[in-house]
Amino acid sequence: MGCASCRDKDREIHVLLLGLPRSGKSTFIYCLDGINELAPYIPTQSSQVSYMEIFETKFEFYEAGSAQQNRSNWIDYLRYTDAIFYFVDMSDAERLKDALFGLKSIMIDKKTEKCSIFVFCNKMDKEYVVEKEQIQKSLEEILSLRKKYSQVFFVSCIQHDVLLNSIEEVIRSYYPSFAKKKK
Repeated sequence: MGCASCRDKDREIHVLLLGLPRSGKSTFIYCLDGINELAPYIPTQSSQVSYMEIFETKFEFYEAGSAQQNRSNWIDYLRYTDAIFYFVDMSDAERLKDALFGLKSIMIDKKTEKCSIFVFCNKMDKEYVVEKEQIQKSLEEILSLRKKYSQVFFVSCIQHDVLLNSIEEVIRSYYPSFAKKKK
């Protein structure tokens, strides 16, 4: 579980944010940064980096462009990546198959072997969403393709407290001593 290269004294995690366009990656960053609004939809054309400290842990978030022409470059960001946060738009049933195919491609790629993968099934606050039960089996099958730690969160990226709970779980997977240090 977690990353062997991470050191508890530094408590730093490098995260690559991936997912189809409009799946919530930028909104995730906005909300964690305390901006309580949806991110304006402007497709990420190239990588963007955000730095944050959450629960005394430093995070470096890399958001790679998610347009079709940028997806082949995702693997290039893995050199310094400890974890991948993969976003799935649960309100878009038409693109769900594409999102799961993208996740499966990442899970079986040998270049991601050292990374923990956290799946954020996003937009659970929307009126029309795919039911958890409908996707749970597919996710379990995909996540079972590897031995490295992975976990699924059902979230709404505009709910700050829900995201913080998810981040707390991520930190615990990297730093088991976190629970003892938390106030």
